[in-house]
Amino acid sequence: MSDWKKEISDKFASIDARRMEIHKPLYALLQELKNEPSIRAVDFDLISEHPLVWSVTINGKTEQINESDVEYSQRPYTDPSDSEISEDKRDVAEVLKEILVRKFK
Repeated sequence: MSDWKKEISDKFASIDARRMEIHKPLYALLQELKNEPSIRAVDFDLISEHPLVWSVTINGKTEQINESDVEYSQRPYTDPSDSEISEDKRDVAEVLKEILVRKFK
């Protein structure tokens, strides 16, 4: 059997890296949003690590952002007529902006 301990450890290290890859830009975007005149309150919290889920509250409205939402948006289809997924990942911050607009529209 392969090194089972390393496999488990690597999986959790990967999850932790992905958490930070999303958490840092989400924090920065929400801090930027706080400066808008009509925004009274912004808060967010990591509510689940397995799967990764954040709760975001803006002016009393709460929505969830899942890692799967980010992952799906990062890998757009190369052509809408086929189901081939592009290998190029989109920027996490840009994807988060789109998700925030969609959820808080």
